[in-house]
Amino acid sequence: MQAIKDLSGEIVTVEMHYKCTLDKKTYQDLLLKHGQLSTFLNHAIQHAFQHFQHMIYEHGNKCCRLLGNLLKQHRTQLYIPKIKDSMQQIQHFPDRISATFLQYYQGLYHIRRGEQ
Repeated sequence: MQAIKDLSGEIVTVEMHYKCTLDKKTYQDLLLKHGQLSTFLNHAIQHAFQHFQHMIYEHGNKCCRLLGNLLKQHRTQLYIPKIKDSMQQIQHFPDRISATFLQYYQGLYHIRRGEQ
């Protein structure tokens, strides 16, 4: 991921230089950098696709288990284990976490109870 950002930064720099000078050598460098980025992204996409194919092969006809595991991972990424409330106290319990969110959004949108 860092390599993509570095290469993108280089492309932006070369593009800005080309806009100022309209130099043919700079344009060739720009085309070269775009080609390198395209090649790098193609390799990254190919690697991700091969990894996905391997996962499908590994699970065989048990696609439900694969999808179940993917959903479980997704659910754990969305879970909020704790949050700080407006008093800077950490809340761990789900009902207090949801109350903290409710209080935040009511204050954000100036919603009073009973109004909709």
